[in-house]
Amino acid sequence: MPRNSLLTLGMAFLSSILLAGCPEQGAMKTATDADMKKEAENAEHAHEHTAPHGGHLIELGKHEYTAEVLFDATTKVVTIYVLGAHADVPVAVTPTDISFHMAHGDHEDELTLKAEPQTGDAEGKASKFISEPQHDHLKEIADIEALHGHVHVKIGDKEYEGELTHNHGADGHDHDHDHETKPEAAK
Repeated sequence: MPRNSLLTLGMAFLSSILLAGCPEQGAMKTATDADMKKEAENAEHAHEHTAPHGGHLIELGKHEYTAEVLFDATTKVVTIYVLGAHADVPVAVTPTDISFHMAHGDHEDELTLKAEPQTGDAEGKASKFISEPQHDHLKEIADIEALHGHVHVKIGDKEYEGELTHNHGADGHDHDHDHETKPEAAK
């Protein structure tokens, strides 16, 4: 058989295998806006982030930063780390404190966490924030599962807010994707 005939026969065979599973041979599906949005969401959530300190992760902005929330049931202290988008590097910020708004039934209590700079944080900045021990609002909290609310942190000229939820991703930690970002002027 001539070489061109073998090549043509091989291509025809391959095409028949590829089309065999299609209900309507040659039919193509046109992607809708909903399909494109779902594909983008799936790609965005296809990777998991691991909380470096074992806490719950909260996305800040549209995959810009991450906050990691921890709660020590013995000391009744909330610790929040400000991290990069992939929760892999600390991000030192200028504010001397950040706030966590704790939800209690139909009302909120604001908890202020003070800066506790870590080794490597630039002078006047911090990537770790802690509440005061045995704060009144935390005395009744048994563990992080009973802690509900949202964090507010200013990074650069933007204020970010992210909700602490307990959905438990594959790694046992929350991967909330509250994308609310407020420009400084909107405060």
